[in-house]
Amino acid sequence: MAEQPDLFPPQSETGIDDVVVVGDGIGALACALSLAPRPVTLVTRKPLAEIADRTIADEVAVGPGEVAALADEALAAGQGLAEPGVLQMLAGRGPQCLTFWCDGDKPADEATLVRRLAVLAGETAGIRRFERCVPEQISMKDREAAGVIAVVGGEPARRILLPARAVVLADEGAAGSFGSFTGMAARAGAVIADAEFVRFDTGRWAGPGGIFTDALGRTTLDGLWACGDCASTGAQGAAYRPALALIETLVFAAAAAEDIADQLPIPQVQPWRERPAAVAETAVGELQGLEDAVRGELGGARSAEGLDRLLAHVGAAESEPVGELFANALAAARLAAVAARAREESRGLHRRADFTETDPALGRRSFLTLAQVDEMAGEMAAG
Repeated sequence: MAEQPDLFPPQSETGIDDVVVVGDGIGALACALSLAPRPVTLVTRKPLAEIADRTIADEVAVGPGEVAALADEALAAGQGLAEPGVLQMLAGRGPQCLTFWCDGDKPADEATLVRRLAVLAGETAGIRRFERCVPEQISMKDREAAGVIAVVGGEPARRILLPARAVVLADEGAAGSFGSFTGMAARAGAVIADAEFVRFDTGRWAGPGGIFTDALGRTTLDGLWACGDCASTGAQGAAYRPALALIETLVFAAAAAEDIADQLPIPQVQPWRERPAAVAETAVGELQGLEDAVRGELGGARSAEGLDRLLAHVGAAESEPVGELFANALAAARLAAVAARAREESRGLHRRADFTETDPALGRRSFLTLAQVDEMAGEMAAG
């Protein structure tokens, strides 16, 4: 991919922010609140007031007493790919998480839960809010996440480095752009799991595929945790159940917060230094064109021919200088297309028009880095 000239190097103070949590959704809010009152920086695209008041399409509601049954159903619906240990974890911890954040044993709906968490995040000591901020990159030191590079809106826009001892990418929220967190993590070198089992028919990255994490929310990069829609824990297998995803988000937000607190017992916080700069933005037409191509080839039944068209579209876009946000989206699209091309069967959310049967020999999850995907794409192009 052609490099975008770096006209405005990110600025930071010497010293380290304690924990940076990125996201506009339930996972980010719950993780930040679980970490408080220790210092934590919450990075959101929208102000908390807007997050609290937003409308959630097709929201779900789930009560503590439903969790065990949902976990059992998910094991059957996962078509051999659901992780039993993870589902046991959700069944064990899910009711406690729902009871803690919700109104006792009453079912929790997403809108009420987001509103409650957003209000709490705005009132809780220890949470520094960084709003109207678009994350672009994970800052790396060797194979360790060392912070987040983001663009702060305004006139003029500012690009800033938020140093961190721990970074949490949490869901992406309704304000998130296509595959942004998955693409960010992949470009940093993280393993992406089950990228072929992702739903694109609504124009959002939703499904069990995403950044691979263990039972503590740790990714394959030191210093980076993930939870929510951007994470792949193995709980869903080859399917996607929104009610289970809500429980999964809350449980893994808590698990990540606990693991970070165990690993980093002494907080260290420093202020940021900013500098006005012209910010290169992704053209709306570029991103819309990619989303249209992804929906067309990954939204329904998939085929080798269609997936090759999508990979050609991505390759043509990557041959030109692009901004960081578009680069993240292109990485996410390439991951999904190559993983879908390699899985020559139909299973769960992944349906192939040219391989309509389920192959028992392929009853396993996929784990790929962006470097592996690039190599596979080259082999596919060469025939």
